[in-house]
Amino acid sequence: PFTMESDTMIGVTRQFNGFKQALEDVKNARIFAGIHFRTATEAGTTLGAGMANYVLEHLFQPVN
Repeated sequence: PFTMESDTMIGVTRQFNGFKQALEDVKNARIFAGIHFRTATEAGTTLGAGMANYVLEHLFQPVN
C-alpha cells in the first residue's frame, strides 16, 4: 500500500493498495478525460508489461 499527493490539486491525497490499483485509476482517468478509449489503455498495459519483462530478462543481468 502507498499514498500519493497531487502536484496539481493541493490537498488531494490518493491511497492505493498496490501498483495495479493505481494503474487502473490512471487508465480510468484517461478514459474519462477523453484522451483514450478502453482498448487503448488495455493495449498499453499489455505493451508495458511486455517491455518490462523484456528488460528484466535481457538487460538486468548479474554483475559478476
